[in-house]
Amino acid sequence: MLADAHAHISDYSEEGLSLALGRAKAKGVEMVVGLGADVETSRRTVSLAKGRPMVYAAVGFHPWFLKGPFTDRDLEDIRALAKEEKVSFIGEIGLDINRNADRFEEQKRIFAQHLDLAKELDLPINVHCRGADRELLELMERQGMPRRGGVAHSYSGGAQLLQAYLDLGFYISIGRGGLRIDPETEKVVKAVPPERLLLETDSSAASSRQENAYEPASVSIIAENVARVRGVSPGELGDVTTANLKKLMRIQ
Repeated sequence: MLADAHAHISDYSEEGLSLALGRAKAKGVEMVVGLGADVETSRRTVSLAKGRPMVYAAVGFHPWFLKGPFTDRDLEDIRALAKEEKVSFIGEIGLDINRNADRFEEQKRIFAQHLDLAKELDLPINVHCRGADRELLELMERQGMPRRGGVAHSYSGGAQLLQAYLDLGFYISIGRGGLRIDPETEKVVKAVPPERLLLETDSSAASSRQENAYEPASVSIIAENVARVRGVSPGELGDVTTANLKKLMRIQ
């Protein structure tokens, strides 16, 4: 079986999501984690997860979505949503110097607030990082990780920073880089301990409408490519990565 550890489902219609999940099931996908990116998308993700046994939710504020000030009310809304049924992560949260770079210090403050929230609620985190790995690692080393660790989503820190993430308790998630594995991604894929490896698509309704449709079902392609690099069967890789996600989420 397969699991998509990171997808964006908030832009799907009810019918569209049901169709996408049906296609995913046909490819052997049994779990999809939907990520929020602000209060609105987090609320929508939680709503869509309810009543859908294969869908779980994460709530948080993505650094790209800082269009206005992040307020105490925003944090309280995220806290309330995080207590809802089927919410399994605080995320998508993180740092990014490619977008909203002029608000980088604010990004760090908001990320630190989400870290504290994850500790308070005993939830793992699901982390986005682009171009700011060392700053992110330093912040987490200084402030401390949630007890249950987290996911380095679509990991892009390269082989040189991999051990630092592992030492902090992160699972390493291979995303779109698994569609066409370049030499650097190959090094990472080979180096991740099997018990810390996850797969994801980072897909959305918008990506599913592209000419080359990309959706939760596409995790099967990533699994095939990663399995080939690691020298195992796609079935074995799928079983291991799905078990890893379930362990992190504390579900059977």
